[in-house]
Amino acid sequence: MSHTKSDEVRVDTSEAEDPQRRNLARVLLGALGGVALLDACAAEPDGTPELLAQTAQGVIGISSVVWVDNTTDLKGVTGQGLGASKTTAVIVLGRNARGDGGGGVFEWIIATPPSSDDGGTVFLPNIQPTSPDGPGYWKRIHSGLLNVKWFGAKGDGTNDAPAFSAAITAATASGAIVVPAGTFSIATALTISCAVSFDNGGVLALAGATTIVTITGALSAPGVGTIFANASPIPGTTPGAISFAANRTLTSVRPEWWGARADDATAATINAAALNAANLALVTRGSGEIVLGPGSYDFNSTLKLGDDAVAFTGISLGGTNGLVGSSLRWTGAVNGVALYVTRGRLNHLHDFALTNANAKGTLTGLLVSGPDNNGTNTTGVHVDRVSVSGFHIGFQMGGGTGNAASELIVTDSGFSNNDIGFKSVDFNTLNLWFYGSGFESNAQYGLDIGAGNLTFDGGSFGRNGTSFYISSSSSHFRISGIRDEAVSVDYRFFHAAVFTQSVLIDSCGIASTTQFNNPMVLVGGGPVTLINNTFAYGSNRTIIPFGTALTDGVGNGAQTSLTMIGNRTNGNAPLFQYSNASSAMDGLRYTLIGNCRFKDDGNLDGQWPDERGTVIWPARVAVTDVGAAFAASSFTPAQITSDQNDYAPRNPAINTVLTGVLYLRLTSDATRTLTGLVFAAPARDGQTHYIINAGSNTIVLAHENAGSAAANRFHTTTAASLALAPDQQALLVYDATIARWRASRMA
Repeated sequence: MSHTKSDEVRVDTSEAEDPQRRNLARVLLGALGGVALLDACAAEPDGTPELLAQTAQGVIGISSVVWVDNTTDLKGVTGQGLGASKTTAVIVLGRNARGDGGGGVFEWIIATPPSSDDGGTVFLPNIQPTSPDGPGYWKRIHSGLLNVKWFGAKGDGTNDAPAFSAAITAATASGAIVVPAGTFSIATALTISCAVSFDNGGVLALAGATTIVTITGALSAPGVGTIFANASPIPGTTPGAISFAANRTLTSVRPEWWGARADDATAATINAAALNAANLALVTRGSGEIVLGPGSYDFNSTLKLGDDAVAFTGISLGGTNGLVGSSLRWTGAVNGVALYVTRGRLNHLHDFALTNANAKGTLTGLLVSGPDNNGTNTTGVHVDRVSVSGFHIGFQMGGGTGNAASELIVTDSGFSNNDIGFKSVDFNTLNLWFYGSGFESNAQYGLDIGAGNLTFDGGSFGRNGTSFYISSSSSHFRISGIRDEAVSVDYRFFHAAVFTQSVLIDSCGIASTTQFNNPMVLVGGGPVTLINNTFAYGSNRTIIPFGTALTDGVGNGAQTSLTMIGNRTNGNAPLFQYSNASSAMDGLRYTLIGNCRFKDDGNLDGQWPDERGTVIWPARVAVTDVGAAFAASSFTPAQITSDQNDYAPRNPAINTVLTGVLYLRLTSDATRTLTGLVFAAPARDGQTHYIINAGSNTIVLAHENAGSAAANRFHTTTAASLALAPDQQALLVYDATIARWRASRMA
């Protein structure tokens, strides 16, 4: 409805117009026109327009303000120039009808008009005035975002795509559109190339299976509100799709935008569909992250990150507030895969828990696998602060076809109450790094390494069937800083069922209140090094922590070398035992240093001495590391109460001359002199020992004293006797060339 001259509201004034007041009013009325002004117009259709017109002309200082029902009526108003009784502003009560949210305040601009209306902010009059009042056009007074309702979007089920397109065209490169509260149907393809902001309750409803909305600009939206309806692949609808192709500003999406909710009320099918819709939207972009909110999302069909048929950089999935904030709970079948990562190059999974509400069956919780078009596989996966529990396999790396080189880093994560905590298979080259992660109560294996080189640094284990099970040959394994607790007699800390290239286990501790059968089994292969590990068991246990003797029983032990330094067990439990009577152990090369206990099971011709810490070298075993001390432990023999020739320290527990020890802690009742040193086994070239004066009196190592046999004498670096005061120590290295113990004081 267009109002006649008599309908106009005027306030006569003799004062000249103030340009500064006019510019200020443009901003103020622009805001009013977008919100309160039009709401008031719709609420009070009989009186408010006149009141607002009076307010507008009073604030602006113009001569005349006209109000009309819609933009069609606006085009019927001919604008006029400045001065008394001139029509220079129009209040429009709606875009198509009064109160539809598309109205606003327009001012008359005297300038060469554009070629056509833009549908929302610029309208040309039906009749152009002549100079000095024209030519000109009506321009909306506004600031900020362009509301799609200004351009005719209705939100009533009709196709609003044309109105959106008009708003997008009107937005400059630095401009943006806003989607107000309401559901806006999009039935034809639409590209949103400018920034878009969704008010709370603003929704795009895609109508038609071929409808695609491509968003290439920045997007802002409420974090927990739905903004896409009927968007692929929500069940029970005719879906379209949301695409972020060529979007360089959007880096993350929320599954809530597609209707997911982290509550107990939303159906698992809806959450699963929304999560997958979020993934597919990011796949079109090539990368990005799905951000989970706090709470638990039930889902019952596989959530896939990536797409087997489309190349992309990597889709990430992350939660909030660490492991207690966000979670995905599987409520589907007891087989298949819950969360599947495929084809990415840089995937980051962090800060969420993945749990299973049903039986384990053959279900895999997290699977990282899947070939791309070139036959290669997912690479560069980082799992950080993620927990996986309640599945047959908690986390599997590999299992697709064409698996190639890949890397996995797992930090501060936990895998518990699965049958198998982690499993790797089918990779040509795979490097696995675990830092600060835990594996608890996994019935079969904590880790089942079927492919890849493993580095595991720091973490807690407990109550697993076997903590580390190795079924991958030709791989390297480094494990350090692990604390493990075992409860089963069949428990194994490390079980290599195949040949390995190398094994290093450093500074690990295993505690148990029960007896182990074979906590560590090594078949053979490359070098095995055990350093500073502790095995603590229940009292009065006779156990064999490193059983089955580093061999597969068919002669392959010859390929293995063993280095053991500073390892400990409690009580009389041996740390290593030969348990194979065949020639399979021939050629085993070893270095044994520090607190290690060993035992002969009777199969090596009785060549192993007492189990409490002496070492000899059986004739059938080749010893090659001549520069090291082949010793079982440190010992404190009985106190020396007289000068000693050919001093032969004895094991204080069994009163037997020691075969060799690395550290000799000596005490004496007064100043005493030793003229030589002898062990049960002849000294070897390069054999090394440390003499420590652990008492309160001086102990003297005599230089070239004839009181001892020549091969047992000391030869000091100073050619003088070496007096060791309390807490001082000396280094002894046997020199077969001169057949003497070369002795030097240590700092």
